[in-house]
Amino acid sequence: MAAAGRWRRDRPRLVRIWRDAPRPQRNRIHLDIDVPHDVARGRVAAALAARGAMVNDGEAPAFWVLADREGNEACVCTWQGRDGSSQA
Repeated sequence: MAAAGRWRRDRPRLVRIWRDAPRPQRNRIHLDIDVPHDVARGRVAAALAARGAMVNDGEAPAFWVLADREGNEACVCTWQGRDGSSQA
């Protein structure tokens, strides 16, 4: 088992980012879901197949911003493309 607070790149990680102020027309909680880089595109495809919407893919493969039909957003994130790492 990994030490508390350490993220293993081979396992999904869920991060909650709480918003202090209300955001009209948008969700108050935004989820960042870290997944291994080799499954990220499949997870994005599965979310889109489940009637999700692509909000922004301009930072891929670091992350993709997706939304459900009510506009609630979540990001599928990987380690790639961050801090000069490989963007395979």
